[in-house]
Amino acid sequence: MQSNPEKKKQWLSVEIVPGVYQRFSVEKEMTIGREESNGIFLNAPSVSGKHAAVGIEGNQAWIQDLESTNGTFINQVQIKRQYLKDQDCIKLGEARMVFEEENPERKNSWIKKTGDVFLDKADNFLSQQKHVLIRFFPAVLASSSSPIQILFSSVPARDLPDAMEVRESCAILEESHGNIRIMPVCPGCLVNPPFQDIQIGETPAKREFWITPLSQEGKVNASLHFIHKEKILKISKIPFSVLPLYLHRIFFALALFLPIAGILLDLPAISLNRNLPQLVYSMVFFIRMLGGPSVCGFLAGTLCLGMGFASFWRGKKKGYCLLQEELSV
Repeated sequence: MQSNPEKKKQWLSVEIVPGVYQRFSVEKEMTIGREESNGIFLNAPSVSGKHAAVGIEGNQAWIQDLESTNGTFINQVQIKRQYLKDQDCIKLGEARMVFEEENPERKNSWIKKTGDVFLDKADNFLSQQKHVLIRFFPAVLASSSSPIQILFSSVPARDLPDAMEVRESCAILEESHGNIRIMPVCPGCLVNPPFQDIQIGETPAKREFWITPLSQEGKVNASLHFIHKEKILKISKIPFSVLPLYLHRIFFALALFLPIAGILLDLPAISLNRNLPQLVYSMVFFIRMLGGPSVCGFLAGTLCLGMGFASFWRGKKKGYCLLQEELSV
């Protein structure tokens, strides 16, 4: 008796936001659509409630359109029912996905060739090692709010996709054994919200905290605490520097004061007199060579204005840091 050939692993890699994919294993028949009861839930206006069905026949996957409004396309050709082959590009309305089949001879998948961030949805969430990518600014302005963004996924990611929606967990959500609580600890800072929860099976997930330093300058030894079942899984250190807020205000004040002072000093005629002290004589002579007090005032005011903007944007344009962490749940 001949044994059945070993079944190949087959997946649908669904683009949930531009450049971010979730992988769903195709092992049995399931529906795809906008209703949450579907095996693959797609929250997209162009997708019908039950848009299509996918399944396995023998060792070959198939997909069938369920009389959807916007149709089902494979490699830009509309279909009713068709068998799938490795690297088929599927579109359901505006939702895009790629069919992948286990193939040891294939070195690169279609997704990897695009350079997109790839995030995996594993079958057993509770036993998987989770990966955390933290993005924060190493320098912020005093009394100015700055974000700390966190990406929670099943496989490492290179960067946080900006197009991915940030979902805040409810502040009154009861702590569950299926949740990981993220709690920032930032001495001398206001933190909003004080904590957020992520369900272990919710991958990928993006969270965001806003940090407002109350001190005028110095270094803040901030950290993120990841808590599960009242146990600290990881403490991630995210130190940042606080830049003084008053410095650019001084430059802005000088930019306003110096031109006015120059105009006022230009009103009385100050004659060059050798009887004047040498320092005063040299200053008056130099100012007159530059065009008089009013011109010097405007030049100095413009210089102070530029230095004020440079000081203000010093913290804003510092660039962000990325920190990779792993959590064993």
